Amino acid sequence: MSPDGKVLSFGKSFAFPHSPASLNSRSVAVDANGDIFVAFAYFPIVRRYSSEGKLLAEFKIESPAMEAKEIYNLKAVGEGIADPSQRAVLKPLILDLQVQDGRIFLLSHIPRLEIVELDGEGNSPATYWMETREIYRANGFAVHNAGGELRFYVSRDEFQDFRVDVLRIKEPGPGGDAGEIESLTREIEAWPEHTIGFINRGVARHRLGDYRGAVEDFTRATELAPDFAPAYNNRGLARVKAGDFARAVADFSRALELDPGEAAVHYNRGIARAHLGDFAEAIEDFRKAAALDPDFDARAREQIAYCRARLKIS
Repeated sequence: MSPDGKVLSFGKSFAFPHSPASLNSRSVAVDANGDIFVAFAYFPIVRRYSSEGKLLAEFKIESPAMEAKEIYNLKAVGEGIADPSQRAVLKPLILDLQVQDGRIFLLSHIPRLEIVELDGEGNSPATYWMETREIYRANGFAVHNAGGELRFYVSRDEFQDFRVDVLRIKEPGPGGDAGEIESLTREIEAWPEHTIGFINRGVARHRLGDYRGAVEDFTRATELAPDFAPAYNNRGLARVKAGDFARAVADFSRALELDPGEAAVHYNRGIARAHLGDFAEAIEDFRKAAALDPDFDARAREQIAYCRARLKIS
């Protein structure tokens, strides 16, 4: 709209076909050829249209974190909660979409920042993320190719704060986590009751984003050593990343039964409880973590402020 109140037109508008309102197609980007890419908010779907609005292709994103949230949303839709007035119940998968150099980049968040890369055929050659102890909340992002080095600029929104995180591709070391998993698998095959082997392989799988595999390894560790608290804590962390917050709380609670003085586990349970909307209980966990270990004080205060704000809203 111009300063004098007149509406300015920037071209002819058209409706995207094949985009039911219940899926909420909200993010859009245009490539150098004029093709239009539309990403859905609540399902891991990207569609490619011509500049005239003709559907050219549809891509389904394969991502462990997105898969967990998709399962939740499909259940909600099956229960009739696809109505726009009730969308607060659904978990957003894709927040923003960017296209650069023939590649598609999709921004997701909660519990962690995740950027999925797609090629022109819808294949995913890479996923980028940033590990944080806090719940990560993003608004949008930009992609920049700096002399061959790919950078992501992500706007991060928090109460009383606004940040932009700069992410770059992390080059893996020799063999990396995949090589470590292969080595640990050989050890486990030779020693099937190697509890620490399952723990270590679960940690490596967790770092690669294979949360289902990590949960399986940590579960086997709990079977071999039922009183080993770190196995329950690790499984809880993997379940948080997979969006299985209720069972994560149960894992952290079991770990605390075995080792009540572990500050990190109180903090982790607080994060899981906050995801479930159990803000009062989460506040108690964050307070306990800070009381047990001063290193958690600043992070706990941030999470407590968030939980209190959410309690006021509700």
